[in-house]
Formats: sequence, C-alpha cells, structure tokens
Amino acid sequence: MEDALPDPSPDAQPDPNVTPLPAGGDGFVPVDGVQSSADGPAAPSMGRRVGRAVTVLVRDIVEAVVLAGVLFFVLQFALQSTIVEGTSMEPNFYDDEWVMVNKLAYRFGEPQRGDVIVFHAPDGPKKDYIKRIIAVGGETVQLSSGAVFVDGVPIDEPWLPAADTTAFGPYEVPDGQLFVLGDNRAASSDSRLWPVPGLDAGRVVGKVWLSVWPRRAWGIVPSDAPPAGRRKR
Repeated sequence: MEDALPDPSPDAQPDPNVTPLPAGGDGFVPVDGVQSSADGPAAPSMGRRVGRAVTVLVRDIVEAVVLAGVLFFVLQFALQSTIVEGTSMEPNFYDDEWVMVNKLAYRFGEPQRGDVIVFHAPDGPKKDYIKRIIAVGGETVQLSSGAVFVDGVPIDEPWLPAADTTAFGPYEVPDGQLFVLGDNRAASSDSRLWPVPGLDAGRVVGKVWLSVWPRRAWGIVPSDAPPAGRRKR
C-alpha cells in the first residue's frame, strides 16, 4: 500500500522535524560567495571608472581652451596694450609706461576734451602717438599768452606742468577731426606743428583707459591730471 501524501490544505502544520531553508527577498536561496539579485547591480569595474574620469578631464580641458580663446579674441578686439615712448606726456605719462587702450570707447561715446588717446601718427608711417584732446570738430582753438582758448574762452588745464608760450591760431577744427596736444608741450609733436592741425577721427585707436606699469602708476586714467605727485618718478 502506497504511503499517504501530506495534506496540502492551508491548515496543515509544518513538520517540527524539518528545518526550513532561508529564502532571499525574491524567493531565491542565497549561496555563499554569490550575490543575490536583490542586492542591486554590480559596481563598475576599475577600468570603467578610469575611463569616465579621463572623459570628464578631457571635456573640462576643451571647455577651458575654448573659453580662453573666446576671451583672447574679445580682448584683442576691445583693448590694446601700448608702451609710451618719449617725454611728450610727462609728468602724467613717462617713457616706457605701459597703458591699456579702450578701442571701443568712441563706438559708444564721443571724444571729450581732456581725453588721452592713442592714434596713428599723421606725420609718420607705422607710428602711434599718445596725446590729449583739446578741442573737437566745430570748435575754434587758439594758443596765446600761455593759455589755450576754445571758442574764445580760456580752458582749465590741470594736466599742464608749465605754461605754454606757443602762439597758434585761431583755428577752427573741422567736423570729424580733433585738435590734440602733448602735456609736455616743449617736447611734443602735435596739432600745433603738423601741416594739417586737425587729426582725422578715423586715425584714433582708442582712449587710454588704464595705466598698468610701472606699479606706482597703476590705476584708471582720468580725463584730467592725476593727483599731485602721483606719477612723479
């Protein structure tokens, strides 16, 4: 006679002589040394982690190079570094002084009396000068008795180290031109001496914006003389 099968009904009691097997969360029995599927995916290998790090590094380097290139071209378009040569702008700018020129200044504004500018020299090829604007188009300028007159009125020149006794004018500056002088007029080639006194505005490189070197001269360049003694050697 065949042995009777255990009663499959839900009310059946477990056999106290049988030890149940431990089950994983998904019903699988874990085996020593083998990870259960319930514990998540395996960690990426060392090679894969290194590959990801290299990819991120290369991407950061490329972004930095592109950004540096963009900044370089923007600065080249907007600014120009210039080394002062000679003594025509002493005592406000000395020989070998390094300045930055804002090439966009007159794209968004108009030249003003007192502005210090860099321009292509009208009396010499491949030369740039640094001078100060004294009068603009439509104004009449005259030098007499140690003073500068614009439209018949003497102007204040706080940048001037000594009175200029040169006689000049009267001269009406044509539209689109500028009348410029050096601060140290005894050593300056400027509108007083050129065959055509007016400087074509198209020759202007830009407005001197920042003095960079030497360190004693560091700072924004104002449209008048710096405080007394600031630029003295």
